[in-house]
Amino acid sequence: MKKEKQAAKREALEEIGVNVRVGPLVANIFFEGNQYFFHGEITDGIFGTGKGAEFIHPRVENGTYTPQWVPLYLLNSLDVRPHHVAGLLNQMLDG
Repeated sequence: MKKEKQAAKREALEEIGVNVRVGPLVANIFFEGNQYFFHGEITDGIFGTGKGAEFIHPRVENGTYTPQWVPLYLLNSLDVRPHHVAGLLNQMLDG
């Protein structure tokens, strides 16, 4: 699980511009491959300043990529993929 946590930390910085403290595993779901979802806490950085390939070399046919901070209670009303993860996060809020 160590390499998956390291990947989550690296992706948070690359994709959204923040460093995170990666916490416990929330879900391991097979959706277009094995995907791991962790609880995390932002430790520093500026949200929305990622330097991933989708920012440097955007592909019009893939749409746009704009990070947005969304309250967890709104997730079920959005097109979150995989949708099951939105439900898990809402269960965490309720529990």
